[in-house]
Amino acid sequence: MTISLDELPARVLPPAAVEGAGVVRWVLDDLLADAGASAFEGLSDGQLQAALESWNRVEAGVAAVKLRLLAMADRSGTARASGAASTAAWASALTHQDSDDSHRQVSLASHLEDMCATTRTALGEGRISARHAEVIADAQRRLPASLDADKRLCVERGLVDFPAVMDGRPALLCWHVGEERIGFWHGEDDGFAGRRPL
Repeated sequence: MTISLDELPARVLPPAAVEGAGVVRWVLDDLLADAGASAFEGLSDGQLQAALESWNRVEAGVAAVKLRLLAMADRSGTARASGAASTAAWASALTHQDSDDSHRQVSLASHLEDMCATTRTALGEGRISARHAEVIADAQRRLPASLDADKRLCVERGLVDFPAVMDGRPALLCWHVGEERIGFWHGEDDGFAGRRPL
């Protein structure tokens, strides 16, 4: 018998499991028991693709939760209260992760909380991976300090404007991630909502 992830029954969490990360462990253990490797035997190519995409979204969502927990622990001083030198050192000891990986994750977690809400949301929804979020956050860190919040948001969302002149007036050619070529423009004060085809 094969089942897709969408066909798994919804679970009602027992009140005792609602505390902390026990919820994540309980749900994942339950899913793995119901949908072990043998449950995927005989799936069509389309069903395998859908299952892999679903598990990828779950993986990204779990990564997003972990990063939120790290950001909260960093903000609240949990690590120092437990005697650790830093949140990264605390997380490394707690999760048996390499200290460099823990440092990178804490840095990413803080940056997603402070500067990259769109990226944090996309990760939580499974539209991007934790690695993609890391690349976006790193690109944000490298932007000139003089860029205002609106321009930083445009970069995070994959919007790029190029200065141009249209009908003798200053304008911006506009490209968005996923578009094959520059096909739109807008006035200097119109923004993305004012995009017009070239």
